[in-house]
Amino acid sequence: MHQLLHGHIEAALRFNALFVGLLPFVALGSLQAARQRAANKPALAWIRPNWIWAGFVILVLFGILRNLPGASHYFLAPL
Repeated sequence: MHQLLHGHIEAALRFNALFVGLLPFVALGSLQAARQRAANKPALAWIRPNWIWAGFVILVLFGILRNLPGASHYFLAPL
């Protein structure tokens, strides 16, 4: 997060590519939740359970892959 706040996108990717890659989705999801709340609808009703499971699988796979030998060549492992 520190590297992103200082404009060092490549360094932020080196520390945690998943976090940097998910930031646009978190921003869009927050906007969608705010719109739903403004319309007096449940804020998170648009999130499907399959998306939650897919996110969990991606998180677990990323955690496993970044700890394998040779992961540093693919922006998975931290500096």
